[in-house]
Amino acid sequence: MNKEPKFDLTGFSESDKKQLLAQGIETYVLDYQPSNWIEPVRKCSGCPEINAEQASYFLEQFKNGKLATILDNFENGKYKTWFIKEAIIEFFEKGRYKNYL
Repeated sequence: MNKEPKFDLTGFSESDKKQLLAQGIETYVLDYQPSNWIEPVRKCSGCPEINAEQASYFLEQFKNGKLATILDNFENGKYKTWFIKEAIIEFFEKGRYKNYL
């Protein structure tokens, strides 16, 4: 579970890579299964839409060590739900974002 594909992104624009990163985060959140849950998030909830600019910003904040803080306050807290926040942080901590760069 939560296995991200590895892409050959040769020839893709930076804009395309950011959009793929956004889609990768959304997919990861939907497939994420918090501990003590018997099914992934997609079975009981959704993921707020993440656009390319947001994904790029999340990556930048992760590299600056501020991702958890900004998720609490970003766009009126729409990423603050504990399992969504936990999934997004794990996506970056496990290095899944590297598949999209």
